Amino acid sequence: MVAIRIAKPEEIRHLVPIYKASYTEHNVFMKSDEEVRNYIENLHGTFIIAEEDSRIVGGLCIQKSITASNHILAKFVHFAVDKEYRRKGIGTAIFRAAEKAIGKGKIELFVSEKGQEFLEFYKSLGYEIEGKLKNHFRPNEFCYILGRTLE
Repeated sequence: MVAIRIAKPEEIRHLVPIYKASYTEHNVFMKSDEEVRNYIENLHGTFIIAEEDSRIVGGLCIQKSITASNHILAKFVHFAVDKEYRRKGIGTAIFRAAEKAIGKGKIELFVSEKGQEFLEFYKSLGYEIEGKLKNHFRPNEFCYILGRTLE
């Protein structure tokens, strides 16, 4: 059975191989395991992880801020599920747990134009395309900005 929960700081390092396998064109995740570990351990966010049989099989980072007008804005970054565990509802469960952790507010995420499969997944969870950015992740490539407001 898969458990979805907030990661302890010492568990975040177990996401390194999942991120490296999932983000093959992301400059940060093309670096050494140690550099990737340092990067994710310093993201200043809360990680929601999926765990099965004491093995971490997916996760995402929530970067939450509160504006001067007391509006909650959360960015979901670096979402990934181990390839062996995809299409089993784990990604949906991670997202729903992350949304529950936010409660009310606005959630944003960014998806490369090359990530059509992810784009469709996010849309199926109720996220809408709110815009596009040119040259955001890489030159000559755009990314979609997706958002969802939780009431």
